[in-house]
Amino acid sequence: MRTGVLALYCVYVLVMALNGTTEAYVHSSSSATQLQAQNKWLLLFSAVNLLGGVVFQSRLGALGIVLANCTTMSLRIAYSCHLIRAEFR
Repeated sequence: MRTGVLALYCVYVLVMALNGTTEAYVHSSSSATQLQAQNKWLLLFSAVNLLGGVVFQSRLGALGIVLANCTTMSLRIAYSCHLIRAEFR
């Protein structure tokens, strides 16, 4: 089980790097009004992470916590990509 957690954590590190890159671009190219709207979405993603962490951890243990974090980061990446795509349309 520990190797599964470590393997998923390696994926999570990659997902965090991609999230950091996309969010850095979005935050650097957004106006103050856009940043306020984005912060509301980030608050929602935090709630999803909390809920996912509780649910996944109760069923999968440590693997569930890492999986919840991967899921939340993936949602944040998708949201950032949506904003980036909208900027270039």
